[in-house]
Amino acid sequence: MATNSLNSFRITVIIVVFVVLCYVDWSASGGVQRARRSPLSTRSTKIYNSCEKSGELGVTFDEGPSKVTTDILNILKDNEVKATFHLIPSKIADNLEISKKIIENGNIVGLQLESSLDSEKIKNMKVNELKEELEKEAKVIKDALNVNPKFVRVPEGIEENENILQAAEELELFITTWSVELSGDKLSSDYIKIYSDALKENNKDDNKTYPQFIDRNKDGDTNISEAWKEIIQLVKSNNAKIVTLDTCLNIKEAYRTNSKNSTSSSNSADSKSSANPKSISSIYLMAISIITIFIFLL
Repeated sequence: MATNSLNSFRITVIIVVFVVLCYVDWSASGGVQRARRSPLSTRSTKIYNSCEKSGELGVTFDEGPSKVTTDILNILKDNEVKATFHLIPSKIADNLEISKKIIENGNIVGLQLESSLDSEKIKNMKVNELKEELEKEAKVIKDALNVNPKFVRVPEGIEENENILQAAEELELFITTWSVELSGDKLSSDYIKIYSDALKENNKDDNKTYPQFIDRNKDGDTNISEAWKEIIQLVKSNNAKIVTLDTCLNIKEAYRTNSKNSTSSSNSADSKSSANPKSISSIYLMAISIITIFIFLL
């Protein structure tokens, strides 16, 4: 009986160690952190649709720049608030001055993955292909506006696609979704009601819980700028404030500082360095784990 109990204990320990080994990132690289995979191959990547702090709203405008972007910028500036604009790279050349104005006014520029790259096509692309596509489009923004976008919007429905998540994470891009959407060329009064309802639903003053979400506005809808004249006042009256996505997600930098090439070079240099603390600790951990398994097999 004692022998059976001991064998069961050994088997349990071996299983626990094996599971731990599956979760450990054995990479020696000190560069970009990749999401770790569980034994079931699910990703731990977080997809954001809400701000970190109660009372903060991550306001975003997608699919611009457009003919109404200037009106939106003026309204934001007049009310001393800033937002995040996910730009479609192919639209920037024809709207360069407007695009520059977005940044000059203190707003943040993100990347809107080209609509020509539909969901089905993305689903069939490999990680490296997606990385090349994302970097190619980000480079258009970088060359035109001298900023390297960190936030990206992808076609709706593929936010949890395994390959797009891995590609975005390896490129240090943040994918965000939204809880409130203003699009479809509705009347300004309809937009105002949608936003007002969302604010009221999330405003629980009695327990100090205030509106806290990320929205999506379609830059280009005819009545979107008119609606925001009133929405800004509604936000203030519901114990909330408008912030850019870096503030919303409590991220220090609004843009990426490394390109793919510099990141790759850094990873290569780190992996070759024998003094890399992560490399040393990973080797020790792996050795200890293997020794532990052999001891319990004896």
